[in-house]
Amino acid sequence: MINRLDLDALQAQLAGTPLQDWSAGLPGQIDAKLAIGHGDLQRWYGAVQALPALNVEQLQLLTAFSLDGACNESTRAELKSALQGLIPWRKGPFELFGVHVDTEWRSDWKWQRVAPYLDLAGKRVLDVGCGNGY
Repeated sequence: MINRLDLDALQAQLAGTPLQDWSAGLPGQIDAKLAIGHGDLQRWYGAVQALPALNVEQLQLLTAFSLDGACNESTRAELKSALQGLIPWRKGPFELFGVHVDTEWRSDWKWQRVAPYLDLAGKRVLDVGCGNGY
């Protein structure tokens, strides 16, 4: 069984915004979805629960998606095993504490094609996907 998500911090952040009412109903929406279930939800939840606690000391988001920091070989093997429990990875690739996560779609190639034409300085961007609908 999947534990209820703690949404207190999110709801506090959204208090006083146009999303406040939506966030109030979010716990019920999530509970209803979890009651219906999803074929891979238990596996994904188990994989996330198996992720080791790591501290990000270096973050790269400009030319790649990379998180790094202190991580011994045993912890790296634990991380790799947990990440494999989340396969298939759709978009990436990612480099997480020395573990390369290959993906079906190379988002970095797509980004390299559009980045020269965008000026995102001082802007917020929301990328709303549709799961695997591409």
